[in-house]
Amino acid sequence: MKIVNKNIFLKLLTKKTLLVVFALVIAIYVPIQMMTKLASATCSSVSECEARINALNQDIANYKAEATRLNAEAQTLRSVLAKLSGEKAVIQSQIDINQAKSDQLAIEIADTEKKINDNKDALGVTIANLYVDDNVTPVEIVFGSQNISDYMDKQEYRNSVRNELVSTIAKIKELKAALEVKRAEVEKILGDQKSARQA
Repeated sequence: MKIVNKNIFLKLLTKKTLLVVFALVIAIYVPIQMMTKLASATCSSVSECEARINALNQDIANYKAEATRLNAEAQTLRSVLAKLSGEKAVIQSQIDINQAKSDQLAIEIADTEKKINDNKDALGVTIANLYVDDNVTPVEIVFGSQNISDYMDKQEYRNSVRNELVSTIAKIKELKAALEVKRAEVEKILGDQKSARQA
């Protein structure tokens, strides 16, 4: 047991000794290195010190000039970013306006399509009435009439139906043309929006 204890004791003593030696080397080496650096940083003559001071002052002036230049560049970049933000807001407002116009035109297109369908229905009724009236000969109208006034009313009704037919057809053509114009406007607005978004 004593031998084991001696071996452990020797190992601990060796480790402690190495640590002490290492600490001494560092304690001596570091101050020597620092003194060497200080010695190299010190001037050997007055003119050398003045030259060194002037060089350091020049370095300071260069650093200040670079800082000023970078600050001016940063200000320029801030103003460019502010300008771009303003342009972005304008484009977004234009996009919002175009979207509102597109929505408005979509509603108008739906209304126009409804009017066209209503006019088509009225046109169908008118054509049906004309077809029935065209199958009746004027002689049958005269014999079917109770008097001349009734005959004249029926003739007036036939003329009115024809006029209504012409008017309805004209309205449908007009509404279709307006619908095509509105669709073209919507396509243009949507194209403008795409261009604005890409910009």
